[in-house]
Amino acid sequence: MEGLDKLRIDIDQCDKEIVSLIEKRFDIVSKIMETKKQMGLPVYHPGREEEVIKKVIKEVKDPRYQEVVKSIYRQILDTSKTYQSKNLFPYNVVLIGFMGAGKSIVGRCLSQSLGMDIFDIDDLIKIRLNSSIAKIFENHGEDYFRNIERETIAEISKQKNAVISCGGGAVLINSNVNNLKENGKVFWLKAQPETIFQRIKDDDSRPLLRDKMNLSHITALLSERWAKYKSVADYTIETDTYSVEEICDNIIKLLVTS
Repeated sequence: MEGLDKLRIDIDQCDKEIVSLIEKRFDIVSKIMETKKQMGLPVYHPGREEEVIKKVIKEVKDPRYQEVVKSIYRQILDTSKTYQSKNLFPYNVVLIGFMGAGKSIVGRCLSQSLGMDIFDIDDLIKIRLNSSIAKIFENHGEDYFRNIERETIAEISKQKNAVISCGGGAVLINSNVNNLKENGKVFWLKAQPETIFQRIKDDDSRPLLRDKMNLSHITALLSERWAKYKSVADYTIETDTYSVEEICDNIIKLLVTS
């Protein structure tokens, strides 16, 4: 038992040293965070993360522990992103726009880049009702869906430091807008009708486009919502000619400099 007790004492000492070093590292992270904010640089830099991992692995003397160290450091880097985003962005990042604008996929990119939780309103509704959006419209009608959507947005809007991806018609209801803007900055992912049509023309899950999947109907529906999107948005993000990563980077730059 004496030998075991001695080993436990050694572990305790290691833990003290690790905690001290973690505190020191995050003190430096805080300074980096302030510098990035002053310079308008993005929080997330994928290349930098891989550089850190490679450098750290080179410091591992025993090959048996390489994967362990790599796993721990990925967690440290993820936690660092979350720590920075919570301090830089103590509010929600809300994505609005027409169907096919890229809200869901851009939301996931932002969530990964910033270490923020993501809430996709349509996905939450599908889970809550155990049904697809198309089936909800078919079985219960649009008014029923909008009521569930309103309840979901009211609940999720209470979050802070989260990415919220909204359905295309969410902002047509004023209470949704008020709730989303209370703790959030709203980004309109803007796309032209031609772009939207090309992105969703083979998607049969859009209830408002059932039997009307054509450019003229998309143009008409989008024109009805265009002014609303524009008036609600704090920022407008062009998406027609940009990749998901570029859109994500553009949003982050606006967040850091705003």
